[in-house]
Amino acid sequence: MKKIIIIAMAFFVASCEQGPTPFVAAPFAFETQHDAIRVNVHEIRVIQQYQSPRKRPNVEQEFPVTPAAAIERWVKLRLSSNPSISANSVLEITIEDASVREVKLPKTKGFKGLITDDQDARYDAKMNVSFRLYSGGGSISDASAQVTISRSRTINERATVYQREAIYHQMTAEMMNDFERETHARLRQYFSQYLN
Repeated sequence: MKKIIIIAMAFFVASCEQGPTPFVAAPFAFETQHDAIRVNVHEIRVIQQYQSPRKRPNVEQEFPVTPAAAIERWVKLRLSSNPSISANSVLEITIEDASVREVKLPKTKGFKGLITDDQDARYDAKMNVSFRLYSGGGSISDASAQVTISRSRTINERATVYQREAIYHQMTAEMMNDFERETHARLRQYFSQYLN
């Protein structure tokens, strides 16, 4: 009997030491590409206008990579400036919204609720980013565009921390795919004379 208790305790200690498997975020699709778009401006500047409240119902702070950080990473890797252009020229990229809000969903009540796996909440994500190019240092932009991306996803109430983080990261990855496609379209449409 004593031997059984010792073996059981050994398994318990081993399981406590290992703990849950931590989620490791995979690279976004844009991070594996190398052909950056060159913009004929001296500087590309990211303005982080969106300030996360860092509390619920906002949950973007729980994402392995927040939407705002993903956008900044995209700008750094996918756009390049031309230092030989006039120092007054700048492309300003303003992150106006990069939020993810949790909306709690109703649960099944009564006996049926005990045997039903409900969706715990819906997560509404939004990216709103403006692009403004100033070629002469004035206050009026020479070209501008707006990119807005949104996505919603529900998560089961029994999802583990690992599964939630995986879903969060997938949401950001999918939004960044949409963001890249839409940004390329806007740049070609409104900034074509400033692109190499």
